[in-house]
Amino acid sequence: MRIFLRGLSWYLLLLAIAMTGVWFMRTRKVEAVASLLVLIATVTLTFVDRWVAGRDRRRELLRGLVHELYMNLNVLGDEKFKVSPTAPPTTPAVYPRLYLGALQAVTASGAFTETRDRQLSILLHGWLQRAHAFNDRLLVTEIRTITNPTPEEVALWRTTLAGGAVMRDTRKSLNELAAHLVDHYAKESGIAQDTLLFSPGESD
Repeated sequence: MRIFLRGLSWYLLLLAIAMTGVWFMRTRKVEAVASLLVLIATVTLTFVDRWVAGRDRRRELLRGLVHELYMNLNVLGDEKFKVSPTAPPTTPAVYPRLYLGALQAVTASGAFTETRDRQLSILLHGWLQRAHAFNDRLLVTEIRTITNPTPEEVALWRTTLAGGAVMRDTRKSLNELAAHLVDHYAKESGIAQDTLLFSPGESD
């Protein structure tokens, strides 16, 4: 129904423009010119309004996403993920989780489905999958280290989490997304490249 009503509205508008043009060609009256200009302005403003609304929506989503990425960089830099291989901790820990609210809003919005956003879309979905997998691994690690563990088991699980492939892949995916935003979306988001939000470095 929405598509039908939209098509009908455009058909009636274009028909009105055509009829006003014929009216002017036949009568040469000022009223016809005024009516034609009003109709053309209506069409132009419709396109301009949609373009401005889409641009503002993209900017809001980008700013929210960038802030969330910065928060996630801090999560991965948490002290609980810094484990010394020579002296690993032997006590269980409850880990902070990666934030995904802004990321899910961006992927669900459909605002970044144009051809120019193809690489961003790939990185967004890759990061979403990786972040979910990382949060799931945190839950598994907590369960295994809290449910009747030995100190050796706790040390092994925490060391594997901090220095294993899951952590490396998670950092890589996050940094690739942040770097792409730096290179291609800093201007559009309205956030300068030299801010902390655009400084995705490897955590020690």
